[in-house]
Amino acid sequence: ATSCMTVVGGRAKRKSIRLGLTDGKRTEVLSGLEGTESIVEANGGSLADGQPVESISSTAAAEKPKG
Repeated sequence: ATSCMTVVGGRAKRKSIRLGLTDGKRTEVLSGLEGTESIVEANGGSLADGQPVESISSTAAAEKPKG
């Protein structure tokens, strides 16, 4: 089964999802998500279900200085 990590109430929550088509960069999610969830984009596999996490917006992540 395929899953992804979402953020609910400041905690990681694993959700089972069903995937569809992919082009190598983007993948269609056929079921398991409503479309309004915050998704963990990096290192989701290193999180435990229920672990406290801090959300940042995609814009804030892009603006964060590297190095």
